Amino acid sequence: DGVLSEISDRDIEVARHLLTHVRSRRSRAPTTRFARSSACRPERREPTRALLLKMAQEVVHTALVVSEPFMVGYGLDKLNNTIIVDIGAGTTDICALKGTVPGPEDQVTLTKAGNYLDERLQNAILERHPELQMNTNVACAVKEQFSFVGARGEAATFEFRAAGKPVRCDVTESVKIACEALMPDIIESIEILLRSFQPEYQATVLQNIVFAGGGSRIRGLAAYVKDKLRPFGNADV
Repeated sequence: DGVLSEISDRDIEVARHLLTHVRSRRSRAPTTRFARSSACRPERREPTRALLLKMAQEVVHTALVVSEPFMVGYGLDKLNNTIIVDIGAGTTDICALKGTVPGPEDQVTLTKAGNYLDERLQNAILERHPELQMNTNVACAVKEQFSFVGARGEAATFEFRAAGKPVRCDVTESVKIACEALMPDIIESIEILLRSFQPEYQATVLQNIVFAGGGSRIRGLAAYVKDKLRPFGNADV
């Protein structure tokens, strides 16, 4: 979970050594800046943030701990009038970028993400086909091959095992149910953050909605989000 405060002194020393190594690979100028993205759970972010800052400040002059969505925006040169949605394994992190380092009020963390989708998909498949031998690894394989939201043009079929024998099943509806279970909270969070921008910038923000992380590979995601945000104007995702 990226929670350094809960691991051993030896692990902390290894992390400190890694920071020192990274610093040595960069310019030796005294103004060198070091930025580190923390992926810890929201309720544990502050202890981890403080520990990361303490270690980084031992090896550089200026240190800053930022969220992963901020780093996505930085990499894309989209640090203003942008909403980043980072769908990871454990959390979905949504961030409003307004030209400065975002504060807590500019960020939303949801616990419905890739792992939640795997569990939801496993249950949905077993409801329709209880004879199958299923676990979250199999569900993850189905997700990675077929994940989609909205309409799908053709049926999605996957080869499972039942009593040790191969059996092919249609998983189209199960995949749709599991993937779309992520979307209501994401759409609601985007709407909340959109309203936090000054009104003269909101149309621009709608043109700068960026999805990142493994969940950004869900098929039909852009069209689905555009449709749900239509009451606010034309969005570009």
